[in-house]
Amino acid sequence: MNRGGWTFALLLGAMALWTVLACGVAGVLTWLPALADAAGGASLPVSGALTLVPQAVLDAWLPWLKQLGSGLASYFPLLLNWAGYAVWLLWGLGMLALMLLGALAHRYLSAAQR
Repeated sequence: MNRGGWTFALLLGAMALWTVLACGVAGVLTWLPALADAAGGASLPVSGALTLVPQAVLDAWLPWLKQLGSGLASYFPLLLNWAGYAVWLLWGLGMLALMLLGALAHRYLSAAQR
């Protein structure tokens, strides 16, 4: 196989990996409502990196963050739809970028063979 063939195979492999990644992210987005329902009203214990935050900051910001979270909860399905659209938009832009990269590689390799 010549250099152009290897470039084409590499480009197809990158496109396949990009597609698998986009499908995986979209699949996780479809599972999020079920996971949120399963979690219910469970609260997460404050541990890990949050223990490094001073208690005064947590006392000041935590009620505001809970209020913001409860306000966004009603928009959760709509936000998931838009996140799914964004995933596939990024997939399409990535495919265009990969095709442009492939065209530039083809042009460079064909000019190098002359």
